[in-house]
Amino acid sequence: MTDSGLPESPKQGEPLSPPPEGISSGPALPAPSGTPWPTDPVSSAAPPAPPAFPAQPPYAPPTAPYAAPPPAPPALGAQDNPNNAPVRVGFIEAIKRAYSKYATFSGRASRSEYWWFILFQQLVSIPLALLILLISNQLGSASTTSAPTGNLAVSGIGDLWSLANFIPILAVTWRRLHDSNKSGWWYGAGMIGGVVATVVLAGAFISYFVSNCSDESACDVNNFAAPSAGLIGLVAVVALAYFAYWITMLVFLVRRGNEGANRYGPGYVTASNLGL
Repeated sequence: MTDSGLPESPKQGEPLSPPPEGISSGPALPAPSGTPWPTDPVSSAAPPAPPAFPAQPPYAPPTAPYAAPPPAPPALGAQDNPNNAPVRVGFIEAIKRAYSKYATFSGRASRSEYWWFILFQQLVSIPLALLILLISNQLGSASTTSAPTGNLAVSGIGDLWSLANFIPILAVTWRRLHDSNKSGWWYGAGMIGGVVATVVLAGAFISYFVSNCSDESACDVNNFAAPSAGLIGLVAVVALAYFAYWITMLVFLVRRGNEGANRYGPGYVTASNLGL
């Protein structure tokens, strides 16, 4: 015992000593019948099983409206379309479309389709005319009997080119006017008016020359009388009308066409009217 009268604490490894006399250790707790006491104060029973979850369905690709985005639409303006709508095209495509619609006067042609084709015509016609002029001069200076035949053959090349391209130029101009909701007869009337004006002016000048050449000996240009006021007035009226007409035509040909449909065909190709 310690000086205070309390029993000493047992050392590690020593058995517990019985309680001193006169001190009860308390009643012994009986173990439940058929159930042994656990050797560990913490229960050794297995933890409860987790709750069962329902089986998940197999993965399936998402459906609309969560489907994959559609592929990008093709470049608009370079492809044909079922409704034959006007399209904005490049240089090569414009040439293809103009010749593929060689004599097609219905429908519409965009500004790019028209002006690229006109540029192509000039790029061919101007060098061809210069080449024909150069060859003709060379043949003329040769002073051979074959020179007239050669000149005729060379000139024929230019004439064939002009003849072969007359119809497609007329057709694409007709369609270009349709694009701004104008009748193609604006161009047709100008051509007819040009022919009529040429015939009238030719008749007036022939009459003028005949009146000054009634006598063969007096048929000298230096002795011609001054043109009458009527002839001068006619030439002035025709020239002004011709100038005004082509200014009007230029405005029609360079102006932007109708984006939507007009009386000559559907509107321009867009993602909406192609269903893209």
